[in-house]
Amino acid sequence: LDRQTASSSSSSYSKSVIKIIRVHQSVQRMATMFLYWNWQPMTCLLVILLATLTDGFNLDLRTKLIHRGDRKSMFGYDVAMFKNSANGHAGLLIGAPKAESGQPGVRRGGAVFRCETKDQRCTKIFFDTAGHARALNGSVLLQIDSKSDQWFGATVVSSKKGDSVLACAPRYTYFYSTFDRKEPVGTCYLAQDNFSSFREYAPCRIETRWGYHRLGSCMAGFSAAISDQENKLYIGAPGAWYWQGSLVMQEIGRDDMVKRTSEGPAYLDDTYMGYSMAVGDFKVGSYFGAALAVGDFNDDGLDDIAIGAPLFIGMENKQLDKSQTEGKYEVGAVYVYFQDRQHHFVKYTTLVGLKEWSRFGHDVAAVGDLNGDSFDDIVIGAPYDGEDRKGAVYVYHGMKDGIKEKFSQVIYARDIDPSLRTFGWSVTGGVDIDNNDYPDVLVGAYSSDRSVLFRTRPVVSVSGFVKILLIWKISFVGFFEQKMLHDFRIIVSLDPKKGISSRARFLESHSVTQLTLDSVPIRKGERWCERRYVYVLDDIRDKLSPITVQVNYSIVDEGYMERQLRPVMDAYIPSMISGEINIQKDCGKDNICIPDLQMTAKLNRESILIGADDRFNVSVVIHNALEDAFEAQFFIVAPVGLDYEGFTRQMPSRPIICSQPKELNNGKNYVIACDVGNPLPKSSTVRFSMQFSTENLDLVMGGISLNLTTNSTNNETERTLVDNEVLLVIPMEVKADFIVTGVSRNESYHYDFNDRRDDFVFDSDAGPVVSHIYEIRNLGPSTLSEMSVDVYWPSYFVDNAKPLLYLIDDIETEGKITCELLQKGHINSEGLIIVPRPEDAIERVFRVKRQEKANSRQRYEEKSDVLKALRNAMALMKQSLGDFGNAFGQMRNVLQRVRLNCMEMACSQWQCKIKDFKKDERVLLKVDSRLWLNTLIDEVFYDAMISSLVIAEVTKLPYRHPTIELPLRYAVASTIVNPKDPTRVSRGVPTWLIFVAILAGLTSLILLIMLLWKFGFFKRKRPPRGQALLSKPPEPEYYGYSSYSSAQTPGGYTTYGNPQYRQKL
Repeated sequence: LDRQTASSSSSSYSKSVIKIIRVHQSVQRMATMFLYWNWQPMTCLLVILLATLTDGFNLDLRTKLIHRGDRKSMFGYDVAMFKNSANGHAGLLIGAPKAESGQPGVRRGGAVFRCETKDQRCTKIFFDTAGHARALNGSVLLQIDSKSDQWFGATVVSSKKGDSVLACAPRYTYFYSTFDRKEPVGTCYLAQDNFSSFREYAPCRIETRWGYHRLGSCMAGFSAAISDQENKLYIGAPGAWYWQGSLVMQEIGRDDMVKRTSEGPAYLDDTYMGYSMAVGDFKVGSYFGAALAVGDFNDDGLDDIAIGAPLFIGMENKQLDKSQTEGKYEVGAVYVYFQDRQHHFVKYTTLVGLKEWSRFGHDVAAVGDLNGDSFDDIVIGAPYDGEDRKGAVYVYHGMKDGIKEKFSQVIYARDIDPSLRTFGWSVTGGVDIDNNDYPDVLVGAYSSDRSVLFRTRPVVSVSGFVKILLIWKISFVGFFEQKMLHDFRIIVSLDPKKGISSRARFLESHSVTQLTLDSVPIRKGERWCERRYVYVLDDIRDKLSPITVQVNYSIVDEGYMERQLRPVMDAYIPSMISGEINIQKDCGKDNICIPDLQMTAKLNRESILIGADDRFNVSVVIHNALEDAFEAQFFIVAPVGLDYEGFTRQMPSRPIICSQPKELNNGKNYVIACDVGNPLPKSSTVRFSMQFSTENLDLVMGGISLNLTTNSTNNETERTLVDNEVLLVIPMEVKADFIVTGVSRNESYHYDFNDRRDDFVFDSDAGPVVSHIYEIRNLGPSTLSEMSVDVYWPSYFVDNAKPLLYLIDDIETEGKITCELLQKGHINSEGLIIVPRPEDAIERVFRVKRQEKANSRQRYEEKSDVLKALRNAMALMKQSLGDFGNAFGQMRNVLQRVRLNCMEMACSQWQCKIKDFKKDERVLLKVDSRLWLNTLIDEVFYDAMISSLVIAEVTKLPYRHPTIELPLRYAVASTIVNPKDPTRVSRGVPTWLIFVAILAGLTSLILLIMLLWKFGFFKRKRPPRGQALLSKPPEPEYYGYSSYSSAQTPGGYTTYGNPQYRQKL
C-alpha cells in the first residue's frame, strides 16, 4: 500500500498565535564627520550592539537523536510528537505497521511505539491486546474479523494539547454476518489519560453497509485528525461509495454522534475523499492532496493550507522555472493556499522539488514559528530525493506575502546516516520536546525502520549602529551586565575594501587596521557600547570615496558541551554594520566633483625605420577645465618590443609620477600609468613628453599604435569624454639587404698526367680535396623572416658524365639554415671508402674563411644590377648544352682560359631555408669533394676554372609592406686546375691517328699527281725568258689556327674575342 499519512496533530489545529518581539538590524549613521584631506584628526568610533534572543529556526544535525525499530517493521511509517499538558512530559510516537503486535493469533498486526527524547529507548503502546474477535454462528464460535496485516500504526496523530493520541489500522478486515464477505473497513483506537484508557472507533463497520458500493472498502483511518479542543475525531475513509471517499466526524465519548459525508454523483467515483484531510478540487495524476498541513503562514490570523502533490510532473505548471523542472517526472510539489477575509482560498504559492523521482511533498507538516518572526513554517518530506535517492527534508519559512519560495535548509539522509532510506516519508513538528521554548522536528524513514529527532537551535538577532564623532581627546565607554547571555566575537575593520592600503589606523596601534574583540558578553535585551579612537593618514591617495568602518560580529562557538545546543545567528539579518567617514572636497554645495579632462598628444617624427635604433618622442598636454579631478591618471598602451626610455616634465607643469611598463594579459602590449594629480585642480595643466626606441621592436604589422587615455576616479559627463582618449599611429619603413660571398679553400691545383689510375679503393685515390665555403650575412636593419638558398655543385663533366668534383659528404652548415640535397645518390656514388679527416682541419677551414671573407667579399660580389645578373645567369643555365658547349668543344685543344660551372656540367643541387634572420647574423655553407684526376687527364684540362654557384633570395619579411622589393643575391667560388707539364698536351693525339692521317695524305697526293699528269698539268708553257716575276710567299698561320683574344669581365666571367663566342657567364 503506497499511501501518505494524514497530517500530524500539529498540522491540524485551526489557529495558533505566538507573541514574540522581533528586533531587526538597523544600521544608522548618527553623525557625519567631514575631514580635509591634509588634516590629522583623531576620530572616536562608537559601536553599539543590541542582542535579542528569539525563538528561531535551525535544525541541529550534531545533536540529532535516532530511534531504531525491528527489521522490516516499517518503523517510522508515520510519526507524531506529544507533550502532556498536565505533567509536561513529552515523547515521540512512531508507527510500525508491520511490527508484531503481541496479540494472540495475530501476525504482523502493527504497533505504535512511544520513544524517549533524551535517549534511544522505545516502548510499545498496547492499544489493543485482544486477538481476532469471535462470535457464535448458531452453535459454532467463528472468527468475525482479521487483525493480521491490518497495518496498525500506519496513521498516528496526537492532539495539540498532547492528551489524546489516535492510531489507526486502515487495512483491518471485518467478516459480515454471512461470513462470506471479508472487507477492509479499517479501524482506529484513541488513547487518553496518559495512555491509561483506550477506545476503538470503527465508523465503517456496519452490518447493513457491506460492499464496495457502500462502506465495505472504506479503509477508515487512512488519515485522521483530532480537534484542538480534543472533543472530535476526524477520520478519512477514501474507499467508501465506489471509492468516492468519505470524511467521518466522531464526537469523543459519544458513539451516537457520528457524521459522515454521503454518497455523491457517479462522476465522483474514484476521487478518494479522505485520502488526507484535504477538501476540494485536486488532481489525481499528481496525487494532489496526498499530504495536508494547516498553519498561519502569513500571520494574518487566518488558517492557510499546504497541500502535497508528490507525483507532480514539472511541465504541468507553466509558471514554474522550466530550466529546472520541465520534463522531470515525480519531482513533486506543494501548493500553499492562503485564506482571504471571505474565507476563500484563491491566492497560492507553488513549491516545486528539484530532483526527478524525489516525490517532494509526500508529507507536509506545519511546524509552527521556527525563526521567531510570527509566521508559521513548513517542513516538507521528499523520501526519494538526493543523489543516492535516500531522501531529504526541506524547511520553508513563512512571511508577510505568503511563503518564501527558497528553502532555508535542506537535510539529506546521507548527512545523518548513509544507511537511512526513505528519509522524509513522514514528518511532524510544532512541539517543544526539550522545554527550551522552540519547536522540534521529527522525521520518519520506514524503509530503514528508523526515526530521527531534530532539536532546533536558538537564533540570536543582533542590531546596532556605528557612530562617528570628530574629537580631540581619547576616551572609552562601555556598558556591561553581570549576567550575560552569549559571548560574541566582534571584528572592527577600517577601510576594509582597501586592504593593506587602508587610509585609517587605530590610535592604540599605528599599524593596525583591524581590531578583534573576543568573548564579548552581551545580555539579552541589553546594549553593549565600545569606544575606539582612529586617525586618518596624511598621504592617502583616495580622497574621493568615504572611509568605511565595518563591524562584523558572530557568536563564539567554544565552551559548549558535546550535545548542548548552540545558538546561531539569524540568517535573515546581516551580521555586519558599518559607518562612513567623509572627506571634505572643493566640490561645491553638492559635494560632488565633476571634472573635464582635456588631452592632446603629438609625435616628433612622421615615420620610423624598423630594425634601426630610431627614437621618437610623444608630447602630452592634459588640462582640467572643470572641478577637481581626484586620482587623475594618464595611461599609454604600447606594443611589446617598443622600449620605453622615460619621460620629461615640461615647464610650466605640475609634478607627475610614472610607473614602469606592465605587460597586459594578451602578452602583445604593455601599459604605463602616470599620476598627474590628486587632485588635479580646476584650470590646471600638466605637460610632459615620453621617449621610446624601436631598437628591439619586432613583428610590427602595418605600423605602431599608441593608445593614450586619461581619467579620474570621479567620472566626467558623457559629453566631455570625447577628448579623454587619443590614438597615435606611426607608419613604418622597412629596409632589408644582405650579401653572399664565396671562397675556395683550394684556389688552384696542378695535376700530373702520370697520376692516372683505374683501381680506386679510398676516396683519397680519386684526387685531392676541394672545398668551397659560402657566407650569407644580413646587413639589416630589418629582420628577414625567410630566405631561399640554392647551391649548385659541378659533380660531373657534362659531355660524358665523368666525375669532376666528387662529393664525399653532405653539405656542412653553421647558423639558422637547413639544407636538403635533391640528388642524394651523388654522395660517394662510386662506393669508395671514405677516410675520416681530423676534426680540427674542418674547424681550421672555417677560421680561414672568417679571416679571408673581408678580402674576398669585394672580389666575388656582383656589382652590376641584380635583375640583369639574374637574367644572364638563367640564360647560361638554358644553354648548358648549347652554344657554349659547342664553342668549348671547338676550342678545347687551344691553350686558353676556360670557366667550367654548373651551366655546362651535370650539377648537384641543395635547396636551403633560412628563417628569422636578424641584422648582423650570418650563416656558413661548406662543401667538401675530391677532384677526380682521371677526368682532368682524359679531357686535358688546361688553365681551367671549376666553379660552384650559390643563389640566395628573400622570400618573406616579418612585416606587411606592399611596396618593398625582396632582394636577390648570388656568388661563385672557383678552383683553377693546370697540368704540371703543358708541353705534353700534344700527346693527347693518338699515334695511330697520326699514322692514318699521313697515309691518307700520301694517298691523296698520289691520286692528285696522277690526275694532274693525265690532264697535262705538268706540260706548262714557259714564258719568255726575262718575263717571269717572283711573287711574295704567304705568311703561314701559327699552328694552323686564327688567333683569339679574351678579356676578363669585372664580374669575374670570361668573354671571347670572336663575336660567335661572346657570352657572359
